[in-house]
Amino acid sequence: MTCKLNRLMISNSDTESIKIIPSRNILLILLLIILTLFLFTAGCGEQSENILRAFEDAHNNQDIDRILRIISDDITFEISNDWMIDGKESFRVYAEWDAAINSLFRFDNLQIRGDTIHGRLIETNDWFNLMGIKAVIYDSVTVVIENNLITHITASQKTSNKRETQSKFESFIRWAADERSSELVGLMDGPSFVFRKENASRWLRLLEEWHLSTLDPPNQSINIHTQYNHENRTLTTDQVIEFRNLTQTTIQQIAFDRAWDPVQPYFVSVNGLPARPVAVFQQNVIDVPVIFDLSNPVEPGQMVKIEIQSEMDIDISALSSRLDPYLLINWFPQIWWGRDIEYVSDYTITLSGFRGFDVTPSCFSTFVNGVYRADNIRSLALLIKRTAILKIDSTETPTIRTLFPVTGYNGSGEITISTLDAVEFMRDHFKNFPYPLITILSDIETENTLDLPTGIASTEIPFLGNTDNRSLQKWCIAQRVAEHYFGEEVIPAINSHWITKGLSLYLATRFTESRKLRVNVHEMLTEIYLNAVILGMDTTIDNPLYFGRHSSARQTLVLDYGKGYSIISALSVILGDSRMDRIVRKAYQQFEGKRIDLYDFRGVCERISGGNLEWFFDQWVRSNAYLSYTLDDVESEFTGGRYVTTAEVVRTGSIRMPIPVAAYFADGSYQIKFTDRKLDVDIVTFESITPLTKVVLDPENRLPMLNDENISMGT
Repeated sequence: MTCKLNRLMISNSDTESIKIIPSRNILLILLLIILTLFLFTAGCGEQSENILRAFEDAHNNQDIDRILRIISDDITFEISNDWMIDGKESFRVYAEWDAAINSLFRFDNLQIRGDTIHGRLIETNDWFNLMGIKAVIYDSVTVVIENNLITHITASQKTSNKRETQSKFESFIRWAADERSSELVGLMDGPSFVFRKENASRWLRLLEEWHLSTLDPPNQSINIHTQYNHENRTLTTDQVIEFRNLTQTTIQQIAFDRAWDPVQPYFVSVNGLPARPVAVFQQNVIDVPVIFDLSNPVEPGQMVKIEIQSEMDIDISALSSRLDPYLLINWFPQIWWGRDIEYVSDYTITLSGFRGFDVTPSCFSTFVNGVYRADNIRSLALLIKRTAILKIDSTETPTIRTLFPVTGYNGSGEITISTLDAVEFMRDHFKNFPYPLITILSDIETENTLDLPTGIASTEIPFLGNTDNRSLQKWCIAQRVAEHYFGEEVIPAINSHWITKGLSLYLATRFTESRKLRVNVHEMLTEIYLNAVILGMDTTIDNPLYFGRHSSARQTLVLDYGKGYSIISALSVILGDSRMDRIVRKAYQQFEGKRIDLYDFRGVCERISGGNLEWFFDQWVRSNAYLSYTLDDVESEFTGGRYVTTAEVVRTGSIRMPIPVAAYFADGSYQIKFTDRKLDVDIVTFESITPLTKVVLDPENRLPMLNDENISMGT
């Protein structure tokens, strides 16, 4: 809107002479002019606000035609530099989309200067509501009005609100790409979102399904009785699962994880009525759950009681002769709440028929009258042994059980002492150990050491190879103890296992450093990641548009263990161990018993460090970039009574980050400086009173860099 002030023309037609107006009259005229300008400006401001309120009202009443009458033909609408609408026809498409998702606008905190309005915009709609976002807040909005029409709108979203929105949207897209990829056809054009009113109902339906999948599974009470039949070599389990439907949706189907046994069917009843399997059981199909239709749907708030009778063929004698002890994981059907969704449950377990074997649950808090009880357990296994030697130490909390093979048992308490040492180190960080019992498998081969159930630790980790070195065994124990904090207590969200694995591996490495143990686990872990980079593997961890992420054990090893640890290690280099330790403690305190994802973890890091770390996580987590810097030239000259050393550091990889550069001198002193991450070539300068001996990149060897020629001798 353009407001024009008509010229005020004063003439004297009766005389050609110029008269001098008395000073009092001049003051009155000036006051009159000021008042006129004030009233005029106020009138323009009021008119501008009326136009904005008309736009707000038309939007909230889904009156598309009225909206189009209020905006200009060449209107532009830009949000947070992320996307822009240009022209009335494009704006019509956007307005129709907003109407379809019941969008509501509220403009407030307005400051009006003529034809320009500054303020804040709060938006709510069905889309945000299903994402769990109460409102999107644009804390800086500018609206420009010309000729009584809105010509330009810019809106910048509040930073914390934008981060939450982006996190939820990307989580939703990952789920949709993985679970409903065929339904994304027409809804997205490559990585671009397609705004069309015809798509709104499809998006909202997908969002509702995703929303239900993101709800934490209810706390389940599971009662299990398992009996082994030696003659038939079968394991029969009667199981009762109880929980309350805490969603706002009626439950019409129950899904079970096929990891238990994809071949054999089982009988399921829900609230006393039989449930019918939707599909025929298929052999060797373990990534698709078995779905049962309920005879009577379960309404919101109603209790659910699921009774399951299952049977599996298993020759325990043959297994135990090859692996003693043996961890029997997936020995009973479990409810499937979604791919990669982990949860905890409370168990009561009774066992019978295992004559000749010592069989216990992998973790339990009490054993009374033949009944084991285990609370808040993520994964439960049966620990079956025949001749393996069990050593129990209950003098400390937790109780430590150590299992040895008969041939390898020397009667020493070294493993128990190592475990207690690792527990005490973790307690210093977290002030507790979350479980009453931990069982250590000492020098025992198992089939499932990469992903052990709750309460189990091992002196071996498969990808580390031979662990005869006792220091390495202590590291293995410490790493598994750490996983009871990050992995068991703090549960990873989808695509976030690298966080819990990386933190547990980092904690184990900090343990070995504090105990001055000589182990080279850092090199082993970073080598797993760097070898994958050399071989051309896509090491992008968190790409919301990547279909089928984490589909193989190799990807899990590289991304969760190798790169997960590498990211945490690189982060500790730029922030320092003291800050990193505070981040680890805060992450546990804030997310104990909860799920953690990238944005949760980044938020903790930024609050502790006081800086924006988007540049770090975008490169390391959201891309396939790799780290590589080299020393290109080092010169040292004696001038002005001092040695001046310059080191030229060149970025040769695709990740930009500050690199520690250490200069060592003849008197035994050294200096460490960091490069500027924004520079491809940086000159780092040192001054000393004695000659230079050498310059080293990454002197503590904690960065996962591809090149290994990082030492240049001084001249």
